[in-house]
Amino acid sequence: PFLQRISSPIFTMTPGMTLPKGIFSFGFLTGYWEMEADLTEDMFKGGLPDIVQNLNSERNTEVLQVVLDLRYGLTDNFTIGLFPRWSSIAAKVSESSEENRVAGLGDTNLLLKYQFWATRKTRISLFGLLSIPTGDEDAEGGRFGVTIPLGSGSFNYTPGIAFTTVKEYLEAPLTIHSNISYRITNDEVVPDELRCDLAISYPFSPDINSFMELNYRWRNSYIHPQTLTINRDRPPWQGGPIKIETTLKEESGHTLFLSPGFQFILYKDIRLNVGAQIPLIKPKDAWAEKFVLNFGIRGFWDWW
Repeated sequence: PFLQRISSPIFTMTPGMTLPKGIFSFGFLTGYWEMEADLTEDMFKGGLPDIVQNLNSERNTEVLQVVLDLRYGLTDNFTIGLFPRWSSIAAKVSESSEENRVAGLGDTNLLLKYQFWATRKTRISLFGLLSIPTGDEDAEGGRFGVTIPLGSGSFNYTPGIAFTTVKEYLEAPLTIHSNISYRITNDEVVPDELRCDLAISYPFSPDINSFMELNYRWRNSYIHPQTLTINRDRPPWQGGPIKIETTLKEESGHTLFLSPGFQFILYKDIRLNVGAQIPLIKPKDAWAEKFVLNFGIRGFWDWW
């Protein structure tokens, strides 16, 4: 049965095969990660107000994200998908003890995927992801209304190619997934991004698949809004802390993750995924994840 042949990678999200005609795939993917980066004066576009002097700080962000993953096989070679996401983001600058949090709907991705090469064990597909700006790019959180964008505020497009093949290893199927894609943006709020992914899956048993993945990402330089809350020894009747709205430029950088994980096949081919991304290479001055944890569940339904 085709469901038993599909090994869905955890972080290499787009495999080479498409869903057969009439098959509906649904999933809930939960991710948690922490990010960190330095914050220095030369990163601010147009400079900082005179009140801010000798700024040399660190930013920290915690993100919890839930993605609803919906895919449908229109034909054996053409799959469409829709991925709305909800995020909770907490941001903090070390100069301030105030943690600022926002939560809500982020941008939504639309997937179009065409399988143009198919043999018994190898599949190759072209795909495109259109990011639709359904998230609030002006979301505010905390006591002082710090701006933390939940969305990009603009459309962006990601074309790519995906490959899946199966090799026999120790009398069991060794599945190899890979893809390469490039996100095209206006370099505001979100950057251009090149991604190259490789995932290898091996079954421990008929009900457990193990994964080892390498996930490479290059991000271009980009600008985005930044809110600073400067704590000064001012009494409340003089306004208390000072809130400054400015624009920050993030430098480009390379990131390489090693990503182990497991997939557990439950009742009626419902699949439970758990995995972690560990950065082997991180950019020196740009935003980078300290780690990423992933928990997800996926099922299949024969529409016909």
